[in-house]
Amino acid sequence: MELSSKRSVPGQIAGKKRRGLNRAWRRSLIRGVLLLCIVGVAILAPFLTPHDPNKVAIGARLQGPGYRTDDGKLFLLGTDGVGRDVLSRVLVGSRLSLLIAVSAVLIAALLGSTVGLVSGFAGGAMDSVIMRLGDIWLAFPEILLALSVTAVLGPSVLNLIVALGLSRWVSYARLVRGNVLTLREREFVTAAHSIGVSPLQIMLRHILPNVVDVIVILSALHLGQMIILESALSFLGLGIQPPTPSWGGMIGDGRIYLHNAWWVATFPGLAIAGTVLLAGLFGDALRDALDPRFRAD
Repeated sequence: MELSSKRSVPGQIAGKKRRGLNRAWRRSLIRGVLLLCIVGVAILAPFLTPHDPNKVAIGARLQGPGYRTDDGKLFLLGTDGVGRDVLSRVLVGSRLSLLIAVSAVLIAALLGSTVGLVSGFAGGAMDSVIMRLGDIWLAFPEILLALSVTAVLGPSVLNLIVALGLSRWVSYARLVRGNVLTLREREFVTAAHSIGVSPLQIMLRHILPNVVDVIVILSALHLGQMIILESALSFLGLGIQPPTPSWGGMIGDGRIYLHNAWWVATFPGLAIAGTVLLAGLFGDALRDALDPRFRAD
């Protein structure tokens, strides 16, 4: 009886791991669906806006949430300093904010993962040089790097994407390099070397698939941070230029009205906060789901 109870311990541990893994996947699925809903709203924003987001109506400026015109038009979230509908601008602004954030994450992940893969696999002097360059890059604050790039290249959507992508590539490079240094000593890599597989094929077919999960997790966690960086640059006037709406630009426009028209800056700020929070929760849940410690043997 004592022997059977001892034998059941590994099974109980495996069962707990399996249940924890299932819960993590459910959480990541639910949060991923909610995040996709926000993306869907951004894609369909032109069809969901109740009013023209750039239409100026000075006579209706700074009207509070729920304002209704004489002809029955409802402005659910009120109007801004020149009479534009806040709700319509928040919806349309989500398109560029999310597009820039996703594109910047893709650039950072692609560039950083490539550098980290080559650095970790090659080792030696090349690895040392690349990592020292990465250390120098990390010495500068991300917002300062993004400000410098956009100031030199000029404020535009493409330049903003490039600036944000370049600000985060080192994180991917260091993470991927650390995993590659471990993987290149594994038996399957040694076996591939012994049968004459080229280094490029080893990196792409044997090592890269084993680091995709950490790249995906880091990308999910960085999505919200990219939204914040884009909003900060737009707030400072180096991001999306008016009259094109963006969440950061709307907060910048509304900061002078905080004492008498709080809704102008508050609602885009809530949109940023909600999206960033959801992206972070999705990244955490995805990390738990892909963490080997939750996998049953």
